Amino acid sequence: MRVKSEFERLFSGDMSQEEGKAFLIELYKKGETVEDITSAVETMRKYSVKLPMPKELRDRAIDIVGTGGD
Repeated sequence: MRVKSEFERLFSGDMSQEEGKAFLIELYKKGETVEDITSAVETMRKYSVKLPMPKELRDRAIDIVGTGGD
C-alpha cells in the first residue's frame, strides 16, 4: 500500500467517499506505522488552511476543541 499517495488522493478530493472509507479501514486492519501517521500529518498540513493571526493573539490563544476521541 502506498500510504503517502493514498493520503494525497484522500485530502485532494481525488478519492470517492467509498474509496476513502476502504483505504482507512485497510490501514486500520494493517496497523498504522509511524511512517503512515507521519504521511497523514504531512498531507493534512499541506492541505490545511493557514489563518492569519496577530502575534499578540497567537500568544494568548488556547485550543478548546478536542478530537472527540476521549
